[in-house]
Amino acid sequence: MIDNPFRRILPDYTLRFLRFFKVLHAKPNHISAFAFLLSLVAGFLIIKDHFYWAIAIWWLSRLFDGIDGIYARHYGMQSAFGAY
Repeated sequence: MIDNPFRRILPDYTLRFLRFFKVLHAKPNHISAFAFLLSLVAGFLIIKDHFYWAIAIWWLSRLFDGIDGIYARHYGMQSAFGAY
């Protein structure tokens, strides 16, 4: 995948995000849903010819999609559903 190199270094830089989500009492599925919503926004921005914003929002959605698993493992919230 295009973001595989980032998946290797992402855990080193996500501690602030993990703490923030813990304060919000977020579940890993909430983070996944937020990432999905961001990807929909990116698709809408493409339709509206805002390509640079679409790319930025898409990368942000990929960041959150990568963080959800790290968050689940860090706080012991793994599940079979989440692994899928």
